[in-house]
Amino acid sequence: MARRWRCNRRSQAALARNKIAVQLPWRFRVRAGSGYVQMVQSSGANSTAYMLAEADQAGAAYVVGAPCSRATRAWAVPTGALGYPASDQSSGGTQQFQNGAALAGSPVRGW
Repeated sequence: MARRWRCNRRSQAALARNKIAVQLPWRFRVRAGSGYVQMVQSSGANSTAYMLAEADQAGAAYVVGAPCSRATRAWAVPTGALGYPASDQSSGGTQQFQNGAALAGSPVRGW
């Protein structure tokens, strides 16, 4: 399993798009199926865990928000049935995945 300590440019762009400031050190970036995942913790009083995921064929990395992240880990994403995220989580809490699924809400519901 390849490990990289730093966050790559695509992951940094995903964090910037979502206006997320993270605590250091970041966890290792690891190979998972056909891409990479990395867990980061936001900074501030209400710290939240986020998953950054980047499929090999994607032109971008995407943030999986905390509510979706709990559900996606349970379904073995990104190597499971949902696949890698195909979008960031929307302000309404919905997130699209490679295999056509969308997750939304808290607790998360799939459709």
